[in-house]
Amino acid sequence: MPAIKYKDLDKYFKDLNKETGKDSFAPIYLIFGEEFLCKRAFKAILNHVLPKSQISLNYEPVDGKKEEIHRALEKVKTYPFLSNKKVVSFTDAQIFSFAGGSDTTKSEKKKEAEIFKAAVEKGFPKGNHLLITAETADKRLALYKIINKKGMTIDCGVPIGDKFSDKKAQQAVLHERMEEILNETRKTMDHSAFLALYEKTGFALRTFSGSLEKLTQYVGARDRITVQDVETLLKRTKKDPLWELTEAIGSRNINGALFFLNSLLSDNVHPLQILTAIVNQIRKILIVKDFTLSQHGKVWNPGCSYDQFKNRVLQAIKVFDDQLLNELKKWDSIMPHIDGTSGGDDDTTGSKKKDKKKTAKTDLLIAKNPNNPYPIYQMLKKSEAFSKDNLIDILKLASTADMKLKKTGQKPKAVLEWFIFGGLLYEKN
Repeated sequence: MPAIKYKDLDKYFKDLNKETGKDSFAPIYLIFGEEFLCKRAFKAILNHVLPKSQISLNYEPVDGKKEEIHRALEKVKTYPFLSNKKVVSFTDAQIFSFAGGSDTTKSEKKKEAEIFKAAVEKGFPKGNHLLITAETADKRLALYKIINKKGMTIDCGVPIGDKFSDKKAQQAVLHERMEEILNETRKTMDHSAFLALYEKTGFALRTFSGSLEKLTQYVGARDRITVQDVETLLKRTKKDPLWELTEAIGSRNINGALFFLNSLLSDNVHPLQILTAIVNQIRKILIVKDFTLSQHGKVWNPGCSYDQFKNRVLQAIKVFDDQLLNELKKWDSIMPHIDGTSGGDDDTTGSKKKDKKKTAKTDLLIAKNPNNPYPIYQMLKKSEAFSKDNLIDILKLASTADMKLKKTGQKPKAVLEWFIFGGLLYEKN
């Protein structure tokens, strides 16, 4: 049977329901990937394969972390009690990836995988089904391939990176879960509130679900969950020390900044990576500060609500960004490139020169992703804690700190603490 993604599981069940006169369920299922999705897929398959009235007698679980595979294989080879169906589960299996661990551990895993593979090839008694869950599964393994041939694999994996495509996939899964909870509780939640919740939890399905369930209880008889509800009820649970550090910097919270700095250095995060993260945060605040000091920024005030921001300020930011882009295009057309060619000149091969300012243009925009305006609103509020001169002075200090880290041999912690103290405590009159 072909491998399927978690999102296609409902379609798989619907297609099976169209078949009549025979038991079309696979003898073995391997479910791997994100823990929360794996558990949902496992429960769905178990409930489809075995009637609830038979679960107490004909369902036998085996913990893959505590018990050997021999026990699971023995159970799946025996016939069911007063039924024509039986399900055995082998959860948290450790034999589908050999990465990490000692050579002895790897050798033991490989032997167990061979035993399992031989059992799958031989087959189980008719009506017996084996459900396996694993955190990861190496698709190159012979065991994985035989299960995919004799049974079915369900991939519950979700990209965990920071690329746009990864974030989009994560949000799609969270959005699906949000719809389920809201439908059950007859509540609604607009996209801005969803993004605010996502900012709080990151991609952690269990935490996201629990937080949303708390919100549905918090609003009581009210049917709509707002950004304000998210901010009032929930604390940030996303484990991201770099984010915590830059948030503390943006809030001029020196104690918090020093705490997270020490945490990052203890975790062996490179000092230059820490400095870069702080500089990026200050640059973003400086760009926002330029907007608030411009003619366009007159629509903003520190007491502006989120709804007012979306209705009035966001549009002004888009105009500000567009105007800046137009200015940059003009400069690009009249200023020579660093290699001496003009902005629109062709090279000797007749092809257009690569635009060297594209990255700079992108970095200078405030609303690079206008569909996610909440972080922009937060950045505007942070900008109120700084003057423009102060932000420029902090960037000058960052340049000195960079030089000290690279050339002086001073202890990185001392240099970064000097930078944080100088940037957050000192401001010229």
